[in-house]
Parts: sequence; structure tokens; C-alpha cells
Amino acid sequence: MNNGLLEIFSYIILFIYTIFTIGNLYMILQKKTTERNFFNVLLMPLLALFYLLRFKNHNILIYLAIFSFWVGDVLLTKKNKRNVILGLSLSCIGMILYVIKLITFIKIVNLNYLLTILIMILYFGLVFFEVIISYEYASEYFKKDIIFLYIIAFLNALLCILAILTVISNYKSGVWYLVFGSNFFLISNSLFFFVSFIKSNRFFNICTTFTYAIAKLLLIIGFGLFLI
Repeated sequence: MNNGLLEIFSYIILFIYTIFTIGNLYMILQKKTTERNFFNVLLMPLLALFYLLRFKNHNILIYLAIFSFWVGDVLLTKKNKRNVILGLSLSCIGMILYVIKLITFIKIVNLNYLLTILIMILYFGLVFFEVIISYEYASEYFKKDIIFLYIIAFLNALLCILAILTVISNYKSGVWYLVFGSNFFLISNSLFFFVSFIKSNRFFNICTTFTYAIAKLLLIIGFGLFLI
């Protein structure tokens, strides 16, 4: 198929992704959980299709990560403990796959090691503070499974660190999408912990969903451009 035609189709998919994200946010305002879940679980398949149509060079790790996040989103439509744990576990797997791919982008010989250490201290310190606060507010029902909180927080920080180190050591087209995408992921998950353990309302639910949708899109664009 003609590359120009594929690009047009990819932008149509991106437009549909935007509409579905807006629909997701609107259903939060309307407190319509079933309709919200409908929009939410279709976001990752749309991103996979966008990635397939928009970029020439594809990577199996990216598709596996998308699949993991999608199954996690499906499981999280049912808010029971088992599904939440399984959903978060699959999200962890998705992030691990992103981390593995980011590691391959970094050129260690080009790194400033002092700056690397400072970046690591900043991000790991931030998520350590987040974990402590969330643990204090978590109910006894969830405290036994707090290990998932540590894992997700660590992977979020690692994703951000590796994206920044990629900028420093191997600057290429698309790398800033990876940086902003990973940081939006960190913000989204921080908001998720806030909603889960401290205070849940529509405003914070909207912020969580919005930043999560942006993070997923930016990361896919970043990986797609970087692999060209």
C-alpha cells in the first residue's frame, strides 16, 4: 500500500484515539462506568494500529508492551482486588518491556556519570517519597500487596531516567517524546496512587486518565520515530 495512504490512515486512527480519550473523560464526568470502560479498553488497540500504520520500522517488544497494557486495562475495568493486582502486574510487564527497549538506545560511553547519579537520586528519591506517603494512607486491605506499589514506582522512575539518559548519550529524532511520555507516565501513576489511597473524586480521575492517555501516545510516537 502507498506510504502516503498509510500515513493518512494513521492520522485517522490518531483522530479516533483522541475522540475516544475525550469520550473516556466525558463518561467520568457523567459517572457512567460501563461506557467509560468501553472507550478505555479500545485505546491500546488503536495505538497499536497507529504504530503499525505510521512507522516503517517495528519492534516486537513495543507490540508486547501494548498488549500487556491493554490486557491490564481490561482487567482494571473490574475493581476487585484480584483484577487490580493482575492489571497492575501486566502494566508492570509493559513498563519492563519499554525499559528493556530504552536500555538498547543508550550509549554508555557518552554518559556523564555524575549527572547520571544525580538524575537517579532525583527520580528514585521522588518515588520513594511517593511510596511512603501512599503506604501511610493505604488501608490494611491493600498493605499486604504493597510490593506492587514499590515495583510500579521503581519502574516509573527507571523509565524516566533511561529516557533522559537516551537524550544525553544518543540524541535522535523522537527522543523528547520518550522523555515527556515517561514523565507523563510518572505523573499518571502518581495520580492513580493518590486516587486509590488518599482521595478519589472526578477531577483527579480525569487528570489520571488524561495524563495516562497522553503518556501512552507520546511513548509510542517516541519509539516509532527513534527506530526510523
